Amino acid sequence: MGIANIAANNGWAMAFLGASIVMTGLIILSLAISQIHKLVDFWEKRKKKEAEAAVAAPAPIVAEEPAQVEMAACPINLDELVALYQPLSEPLGSPFELKDLYRLAGETNLPHPHITIRCFREAGLLMMAEEGLFIWKD
Repeated sequence: MGIANIAANNGWAMAFLGASIVMTGLIILSLAISQIHKLVDFWEKRKKKEAEAAVAAPAPIVAEEPAQVEMAACPINLDELVALYQPLSEPLGSPFELKDLYRLAGETNLPHPHITIRCFREAGLLMMAEEGLFIWKD
């Protein structure tokens, strides 16, 4: 009765199929376990590369005290330069804005107008008349 019933209801085919499924699962599991060392090596190399990148990365920029900028030296011949700049500023009227004097100096290709005008102010040759307006010292 037992073996006859197994044969009559496809029991042999089911048993073979079940055994095949179990064997296939075991084979896949054994292949996965045999390749774990490669996965671990890959993981360790990735960690090592991250550590090397962290060491090779530039240090974060730390705010430092501003460096002292050395101002350019004033020209020695300020009187000669005043002789060039005063007639240049006559069309501007008196008092005039420095931005207009800078513009005219740039248009006439005078060398270093910012440095020269700064030196005029430091030497007292160009004085502030009112807020934002300047006059030449007589």
